[in-house]
Amino acid sequence: GHVLLGTGAGSFELLNKLYRTIYLDSTIEPHDLPVQFLAETGLVGLVLLVVGVAALLRGSLHRRGTELALALLLPAYLLHSLVDIDWDFVAVSVPAFLAAGSLVGRPPERRLTGFAAVAAAGCAVLVFATFLFPWLGRRWVDEGLIASPARAIALANRARSVDPLLVEPYWNKASAADELGTVQQAFGLFDAAVRRQPRNPVTWRAAGEYAFEQRCYYDAYTYLERYTELDPNNRASQGADDYRTALDRVNKHEYRC
Repeated sequence: GHVLLGTGAGSFELLNKLYRTIYLDSTIEPHDLPVQFLAETGLVGLVLLVVGVAALLRGSLHRRGTELALALLLPAYLLHSLVDIDWDFVAVSVPAFLAAGSLVGRPPERRLTGFAAVAAAGCAVLVFATFLFPWLGRRWVDEGLIASPARAIALANRARSVDPLLVEPYWNKASAADELGTVQQAFGLFDAAVRRQPRNPVTWRAAGEYAFEQRCYYDAYTYLERYTELDPNNRASQGADDYRTALDRVNKHEYRC
């Protein structure tokens, strides 16, 4: 359904939930790098992967001696990535790409200008920030799980400021709102998480389970129905049972909101 651009980097876990046939089939990667790129980044991502790898492999041609040993690292890595998730491990990927990059590199023809040095430094800072901010966001989310309601809200806002794609801050704020007795605000936060990641079954399940706890069975039925569509083969106790119960209560008009 997303042949050209895929479904987004890191989304294979959600794709697997949509198409798996048994709940024991739980994975975040397909154990095949080209398949992963096709699924998550589509044909565009696969082409970029092939072009990038081809450019790196040029440096491995016609090597001898110790350089030949380095030249074989990337081909061995690529071959193994057809059956495993090497791409996810820095300890596996860095040596292969470092060796390939060193072989394809050339001596500088001229010294860097001041502008080029500033641009390179800016790129380095940007790359560092892309690793730092998600880590900080996740850390503040985890701290919010055991914090007081006021502290949890502050940490959730802080986490969203560095990683606006996270949905966990919405859940932490919803839990804090529930503790403070503002149920409607909690409902709004669960719904905001659904809108942030509408193809993630977990956001629909979290909203549905909260509505079920509040005996808002019509809302629970609405959320959990979509959850069961996105993750149809999970354990029945992980949302499907509550969905059927909510549907039964709605049909009997036994709901208070």
